[in-house]
Amino acid sequence: MELAELRNQFLDFLQQRCCGTRQEKMGLEYETFVALPSDEGKWKSLPISGDVSIGKLLLKMAQLSSQGTQPWELHYEGELLLGLLHSSGQNISIEPGGQIELSDSPRTDLSEVAQAVNVHIQQLTQALSDWGGLPLFLGVHPYLTPDDLPLLDKKRYRIMYSTMKEVDTHGQWMMKATSGVQVSLDYQSLEDLERKFVILNRLTPFLTAIFANSPIVDGEPSGYRSYRGKIWQNTDPYRTGLPLSFLSKKFSLVDYIEWALDVRPYHLYRDGEVVQPGPYTFRQLMKKESPLEVNQEDWLTHLGMLFPEVRIKRIMELRCMDTQQPQDVMAVPALLQALTYNESVLTELEGFLMDIPAELFPELRKTACKDGLAGEVGQVRFNKLAIKIMESALSHMDSGNQANWLEPFFDRYTKQGLSPADLVLERYYSADSFDSWLSQELFLHSQSTLN
Repeated sequence: MELAELRNQFLDFLQQRCCGTRQEKMGLEYETFVALPSDEGKWKSLPISGDVSIGKLLLKMAQLSSQGTQPWELHYEGELLLGLLHSSGQNISIEPGGQIELSDSPRTDLSEVAQAVNVHIQQLTQALSDWGGLPLFLGVHPYLTPDDLPLLDKKRYRIMYSTMKEVDTHGQWMMKATSGVQVSLDYQSLEDLERKFVILNRLTPFLTAIFANSPIVDGEPSGYRSYRGKIWQNTDPYRTGLPLSFLSKKFSLVDYIEWALDVRPYHLYRDGEVVQPGPYTFRQLMKKESPLEVNQEDWLTHLGMLFPEVRIKRIMELRCMDTQQPQDVMAVPALLQALTYNESVLTELEGFLMDIPAELFPELRKTACKDGLAGEVGQVRFNKLAIKIMESALSHMDSGNQANWLEPFFDRYTKQGLSPADLVLERYYSADSFDSWLSQELFLHSQSTLN
């Protein structure tokens, strides 16, 4: 496969995705930790396998849904249970460290998204209850480190885990000890994709600060509002982050292709087996500097293993937000739906985001993680800009549905100059001990419901 051929095929692939009827769907991915009481009266993680395990938890969740007309299908790799698949397009999967992820099917109606999330949380909580376990909705595991957490014995996870030791300091933290909310968004044309991609990338430091929810690490305050954001900034400098070209007014999809070509693939597939291509970038593989020849399917596999703040596949995937409590999580898709699918809002965002120098964004990202909405970089005040972003979205909402999800979050946090992390810290400092705080936090999370 030649470089020009790959570029043309990829652009055709994206063009086919957006042609035809207007689509403004969104897909929500919602990750959470689970905690189990130990014999010592403390909390531990669930093992991957065994009588009381993540695998058994998924089976219990499948049984809870079996009363419906469309039960879950079990998804295995060999004898290893990896997740649950549904004919609607939903799936529930196990992340590398035992996190549970709901990947909802693409929807236009936020009420349907909320219903799917609500059912998921109810079934997860019920399945855990027989063991005395509870879900934990924080962006970083607050008391266990990667050494304490299991690793799902999935072939590509084993490859990733070992490779990440070689490229940066926190890749194993990312895999095992982080939990986020991702939102996938549509585009109407390649030009629309390029425009929205730049705007969304410029939004990411402020979205990180707005939804920061991971201040406690290894049992104590980390000094960061979003330690998950710090972890991602130290995971893999080649395949993560916010390349300056993604922030440019002159950005084109060729820039994304060129960036992706210079990243080393973690793995590819041959005859159903996972193979490692060695220390070669995709560009080098295309130039046949390795005996392994690559094709279009390899390219699509490679794209799915890149983790920038905004990822391009068949959709745009925004990845910079910490996971949220149930009462707060719907604010994420409500905000992004309002910001992305309204021309007036997009124009307003361009008006106050595009003037920020691209060279300032590395510092903006670091400050967002550390200081949240209290952050300042040069003339950029996070709280002021976050309120502008929120108010722009709220003022152009054409349905009460979006506002019903977003306004309570805005009033509770952003309007006050706070992120969820600030209230987590307030509860931490008010508790008598870490164990007391954790028990209270788990109880609070179990009582949290969608607004």
